Amino acid sequence: MMKETTFKVSDIHCGGCGNAISTALRQHGSVEKVDVDVAEKLVHVVYDENLADDQTLAKRISDIGYTPTKA
Repeated sequence: MMKETTFKVSDIHCGGCGNAISTALRQHGSVEKVDVDVAEKLVHVVYDENLADDQTLAKRISDIGYTPTKA
């Protein structure tokens, strides 16, 4: 079943940051869609809850150097 979650990532500063986060999340097989709003510093993710959870996705973001919090 697909689930949606949103993270606030206050250290997103540019489109490159957004692309890095999007790429890292899409590499996880559970993620269907990623939308990054650089201006609002939000990352919206649609994923298969049978394959991942919010903590798993947050860890992928933090593993590449960003600080996600649940929005």
